[in-house]
Amino acid sequence: MARKVDLKKELKHLYGPLAKEVSVVDVPHMIFLMIDGEGDPNTSPEYADALEALYALSYALKFKVKRAPSGVDYAVMPLEGLWWTDDMSEFSIEDKDSWGAFFYVLYSAGWSPGESTDPGSHLHGAYLDATTMTFAGIIACQVGTAFAARTTRASLREIRVFSNRLLLWGIIFELVFAAAIIYLPPLQAVFGTNALGVRELAILALFPPLVWGTDELRRWARRSREASGSG
Repeated sequence: MARKVDLKKELKHLYGPLAKEVSVVDVPHMIFLMIDGEGDPNTSPEYADALEALYALSYALKFKVKRAPSGVDYAVMPLEGLWWTDDMSEFSIEDKDSWGAFFYVLYSAGWSPGESTDPGSHLHGAYLDATTMTFAGIIACQVGTAFAARTTRASLREIRVFSNRLLLWGIIFELVFAAAIIYLPPLQAVFGTNALGVRELAILALFPPLVWGTDELRRWARRSREASGSG
């Protein structure tokens, strides 16, 4: 009979911490199956494919080990992830596509890694432009996400893009409020923003259809697999 192993129970201090307090833990040396990648895990088809491959391999190894002479039946552990950017001070959990927009603006201004962007430096204005671009990128991607989240399977064209008027008014309010923060001098002083130019706005205009379009492709692929499976 196979010996059962469940590390979630054996390492409760790692997988069952108290929710009411912060705990510092020592993680022992462990072997992981790991896949590196980049981009937004919420919309990236490559991320979904990587997870599918990771779990398929994990369970294939589990049953192979179980049938081995040692007879160990272990539980497949929960998924874990480690996220980072080149500059962790600009890390945002709200949106992953806008990370690149920050560095695009800085590099366009002549910035190189390690060069100061502190107040008084010649690149501080570019830094404000970059942080503003990041903020606007998050807003733009939220617009695309709002449309994409309206359906989990059907095409957005089938349910009509502009049929939800409350959603449209919410998006309009969000865009107007964001524009006020970016372009009105009193609010610029409070929030540390700079006015964006036509080039930056043109780039931002690509974000909503990019987010929505990626999710639309995911739904199309799902419908295609279901249709081929039923046929």
